[in-house]
Amino acid sequence: MNRPLTPAFPRKVASVFGKMRRPGFARTLLRHVALLLCVLVPLRAEDIRPQRIPAGTSIQDLRKILPQPTARKDALTDAGDFLRMPDGREIRLLRAAESAAVAFTTKAARDRGIVGLKSRREIPAHREAAHAQFRKGNSIHIVRAEKAGTGMDPKALQAEPSVAYARHVLVDPKSHTRMIATDEIIAAFPAKTTPVQMRALATTAGLQVVARAGNEKLNAWRLRLVKPKTGDPLQIARTLAQTKGVVWAQPNFLREIKHCYTPPNPLFATQQALSNLGLNHATAGADVKATTAWEKTTGNSGIVIAIIDDGVEITHPGLRIFTNPGESGGGKETNTLDDDANGFADDLHGWDFANNDNNASPVGVNGHGTGTAGVAGGIFSAAAKTAGIAGGCTILPVKIADDTGDFTTDAAIGTAIIYASTFADVLSNSWGGGSESPFINAAIDYAVEHGRGGKGCPVFFATGNSASTWMNGGGRVRLSTAGLNGSYFFGFYYGRNAGTDGEETIRIDNVCVLGADGYTHRNDLLRDEDFETWFSFGPYVGLASGTWQGAVSTGAPYWTIETVNAMKGTGGLYSAASPQLTNGQASVLVTPPITVTGKETVAFSHSFSMSADSDFYVLLWDGVTGVFTNLAYGPWHGPADIAAPDTIYPASYVKTIAVGASNDTDRRSDYSCYAGHLDFLAPSNGGWNDIATLDPVGAVGWTPEDYKMMFGGTSSAAPLAAGIAALMLSVNPTLTENEIRTILRNTCDKIGGVTYVNGTHPEYGYGRVNAARAVESAMPSLSVNDVTTTEGSAGAPGAATFTVTLSAATVRDVTVDWNTTNGTALAGTNFTAANGTLTLPAGTTSAQVSVNLIGGVLGQPSVNFFLHIANATNATIFRSNGKGTITALDSDRDGMPDYWEIANGFDKMDLTDAALDADNDGLTNVQEFLGGTNPRDATDPTRILSTRMSGSDFFFTFKSVAGHTYRIEYKDQLTDPAWQPLGTDIPGTGTPIEIPDPGIIAVQPSRFYRARVLPQP
Repeated sequence: MNRPLTPAFPRKVASVFGKMRRPGFARTLLRHVALLLCVLVPLRAEDIRPQRIPAGTSIQDLRKILPQPTARKDALTDAGDFLRMPDGREIRLLRAAESAAVAFTTKAARDRGIVGLKSRREIPAHREAAHAQFRKGNSIHIVRAEKAGTGMDPKALQAEPSVAYARHVLVDPKSHTRMIATDEIIAAFPAKTTPVQMRALATTAGLQVVARAGNEKLNAWRLRLVKPKTGDPLQIARTLAQTKGVVWAQPNFLREIKHCYTPPNPLFATQQALSNLGLNHATAGADVKATTAWEKTTGNSGIVIAIIDDGVEITHPGLRIFTNPGESGGGKETNTLDDDANGFADDLHGWDFANNDNNASPVGVNGHGTGTAGVAGGIFSAAAKTAGIAGGCTILPVKIADDTGDFTTDAAIGTAIIYASTFADVLSNSWGGGSESPFINAAIDYAVEHGRGGKGCPVFFATGNSASTWMNGGGRVRLSTAGLNGSYFFGFYYGRNAGTDGEETIRIDNVCVLGADGYTHRNDLLRDEDFETWFSFGPYVGLASGTWQGAVSTGAPYWTIETVNAMKGTGGLYSAASPQLTNGQASVLVTPPITVTGKETVAFSHSFSMSADSDFYVLLWDGVTGVFTNLAYGPWHGPADIAAPDTIYPASYVKTIAVGASNDTDRRSDYSCYAGHLDFLAPSNGGWNDIATLDPVGAVGWTPEDYKMMFGGTSSAAPLAAGIAALMLSVNPTLTENEIRTILRNTCDKIGGVTYVNGTHPEYGYGRVNAARAVESAMPSLSVNDVTTTEGSAGAPGAATFTVTLSAATVRDVTVDWNTTNGTALAGTNFTAANGTLTLPAGTTSAQVSVNLIGGVLGQPSVNFFLHIANATNATIFRSNGKGTITALDSDRDGMPDYWEIANGFDKMDLTDAALDADNDGLTNVQEFLGGTNPRDATDPTRILSTRMSGSDFFFTFKSVAGHTYRIEYKDQLTDPAWQPLGTDIPGTGTPIEIPDPGIIAVQPSRFYRARVLPQP
């Protein structure tokens, strides 16, 4: 039988709300950030409003008391709006029918206009849904009709005198982010276009020139509509793009963006993306192998990582912030002049492209950029709580988001990317949203092709967090227990009022209690629950129960276990799911009692797929007295999270390096987008553990501390991969962008238990990045060459000088051990054994090793030995063995060595005897030496008797001797290093034998042959 709440929970209501509202309580609650910053951002303490619940309230009545949802899904319509790309593609955009964007040019106009709009009868009742800054002193406000199904007409809004212009709110159908066509167009012109020609083209289109967008190479300009109330920016851009003398044109959209060695840092042990020891249900080794990579380098301060985001705190003690040398020294820092002539005055530590000033630090709760900077380059210091992958590198703050953290313009994004590529080596972007943009594409192209002096900057982008409704936003919910002390139940409450959107289901999984450090799982308080054991959740049987239970309104079903759409990221098959309810019903999933001291955190993963008229709360009961005390957290409500696995733009652009997220069990995180362009994954959250990183100090950011424990999403994956690229450049700054991309791909670990075809998988790309292997592969390589030298005489022995070459200069000294080993030459007989350590100073690419020879001892044409290199520092070894060939002394340099001339009765100091024919057999003495025949015996058993040609075939005949075995060999040139066999070995018969070489005349202008007698067995 279904039970009301009252039998299980006494009617008395305790009053603990004042205590629970202390600063810090529930600080880490969910906050939906529009700027596809792809992590779960917490509510601040002041946003929490615990609600007093009357005594005796049943679940049936609770729905009448709890705050009702105010959000709803804006109806999207296809009105034919589209953006035309330079290649002719048309990017479709939808309209948010119940919303419109209103622009004001001054603060005074905004204040008058907001009041004026509400007083106009022809304009439907509305409220502000969002606002953003566009140009200094200008603001754009999104207003939405109060009544569902009511349209907002921009023309009606423009009747208000204070309104500069109004626009439809456009929506990108892939990322579901809002875009507003402002009163500006960005257009690119051919390089030879004069200012007069450009102004004429602009004037004809009803535009005026504002300023350059990007740099001179792009030759793109911002143009402003002369009559913004009557002009359609999309149509004007399309018409302008088709005009002769224009390369491309687009509206300057205001777009909503979504923020998608063992160091001494105190919290390093919690950073499982860097070094995963298998704690808290994680899989040991599911990390980037950071500690092994740090044995090679921890990063070079000369390598700069640009963090393009909502700002990076430039005074954070855990970051090494870039200082522009062209704007420092001699008072340049604050002289308001553009000392380095790059178009930005006093850009000492980066630039704010939203406010067009030199303060790139974040404001308000915007801690996302500082968090990504901490992942990429948090310094290695006990003073910094967390470490970055490239702690020795430098961070360039580049702020693109306005002070809300949610909006920016195409002009700001593109110009910021170009700016970053002039100072930085690696560009990290943990955001995305909106449609494709010609200007942003062109800016990325510029960075990839022209950054780093033409070597190219790798441009990393997060792929997005909407692949699944699981943790859409990238993080687990963390509920602080600050203000609590005792035993409590937490109840996961789902109630439905009306409407249908999505599955009308809430799912939770991986519920655990974290200790005071925000990391350690307290299984002594609540067993980590992944719901992999099948059991029933109801009915509620009382406080003494140590199991999960259910409580429902009249007629409502209990929560259950399901496999369909369950969380798969940690390898499980089951999740807890709310039941299908009818309007007015509610169902609660109740935890076992949890005894807390106020220093713990309750964490869980979630999947929301419900309408705006349904809601989800976490309620709290006092487990000692059995008193239902208050509403602890909530509400969360629809519209439904949308599962959209497509990689979001700009990560979807092929010139970027698109990074998805893997979790602490080496699987793709459920939320991580993958469809389309995906290079590889990097560890983030999505399993049992979140990412610890830096947060702005003090009131700014997500926490009052200078670090946070609940970062994640692809927002954390992208800077981790970018930091690995910075480590690679630290050991080899000559790498090109394409080489960096290729090495990162080729050194990935194949994770997930899936099949990779041609090295890739649709959901995993090339796999999970491996910093150790990437750095190893990126390091310059050492090679040792082969040398050939004469032995010298007894009185003047020779030396074999080997050259050890480094593939690229480094900023550090390179050392390598070397030693000699025997071949056919013997140490002590032909050369002097030796070993040592060779040093190639920083900036050099070669060094030499000389081995002393013993002269005048060879009785054969040549012998060889080897120089072996091993144990390199700051470099790898590509070719470890160099062959040293020692040739016999030839005093008169006639091509016949001394030992052979002496043995055959010639003068070793007579240069002329090489051309003589001592046995009159038609072969000179030097030919007899090269052919291996006796120069004084015309009847030598290897004597060639005659030759002939037939067509393209060549034949020769030699005198064979019975009892010998012959091997026929050839050289195309007598100076070739070795004779090659022609056919198989032939037994002697005592009669001449003819040997054919078919077809050789047609392909080879000359060839030398010999018949060699093999040794008797």
